[in-house]
Amino acid sequence: MPYLPLAVNSILSQSFTDFEFIIVDDCSHDDTPRYLKSITDERIVLVILPENKGVTGALQEGMKCVNGKYVARLDADDIAKPHRLQTQVDFLESNPKIGLLGSSIELIDASGKLLSHVNLAKDDIEIRWRFLVKNPFFHSTVMFRHDLLGKHNLGYTLKHGEDYHLWVEMMRFCKGAISAEELIQYRTHQQSWTTTKGKEQERAFDEINGQILERYIPGLRKKIDVPNFVEWMRSPVRIRHNQTLFKDTYILLVNSFAETELDNNVRRTFIESKLRHVRDNSIWMKLKSVLNGKAHE
Repeated sequence: MPYLPLAVNSILSQSFTDFEFIIVDDCSHDDTPRYLKSITDERIVLVILPENKGVTGALQEGMKCVNGKYVARLDADDIAKPHRLQTQVDFLESNPKIGLLGSSIELIDASGKLLSHVNLAKDDIEIRWRFLVKNPFFHSTVMFRHDLLGKHNLGYTLKHGEDYHLWVEMMRFCKGAISAEELIQYRTHQQSWTTTKGKEQERAFDEINGQILERYIPGLRKKIDVPNFVEWMRSPVRIRHNQTLFKDTYILLVNSFAETELDNNVRRTFIESKLRHVRDNSIWMKLKSVLNGKAHE
């Protein structure tokens, strides 16, 4: 309740007005039900669960009510900028190949004080690379095409990391983007799901990371410790644990990953940027042909 009215009002006051506002109350024990029932806006679809289903269960119940072309998410403690929906709808309408869209954020504390500006801007290939080590999307910033879920039998399924897993699966069938514009005020506080369930989230992320890496290098998890490798990937020039093995694996991963990008110029730029810290490794020579736009050895 301390944050809910701000979140709700930030949606009701959007410049884009043609939407259904599905609010799921996951068996709360404060004044949330009374407050939600007091709002008379006809765009609201109120779902009050009789028993607690957790984040994933609440998301699943909310998605059953969706009728719109696009789905935008907002957590109950975050705030959407007034032009958030209009900006994202305009972008998706103008970019039909993009199916999943996020934004940068303003990070605020429990009292609403601005802590920092967080620029998350990434194009499709950078998002896919980021998937190898973490979730690049803040859930409250996301808007996606509703029909992708029905066409490909996708949805929120995991108890933890449910959004991360869905984005990874969704981008098997579409492209993604994260804009530089800050469309959300993202609140960090001690009662947030990220804070209270941090360890469970980390374990889920490790499993998702491993599954994604296996797509590019089958059998990888039998050869190296994925969490340590992922940590090394985040900062390959600092961590020296298993340095040679990790560097060899990293370069092979870049090589395999780059084959998914068909545009030679994008592929060249991507490979060069990812390998700038590890070019002293002998396997670098094997990638010359890829940089020239030819099949690698």
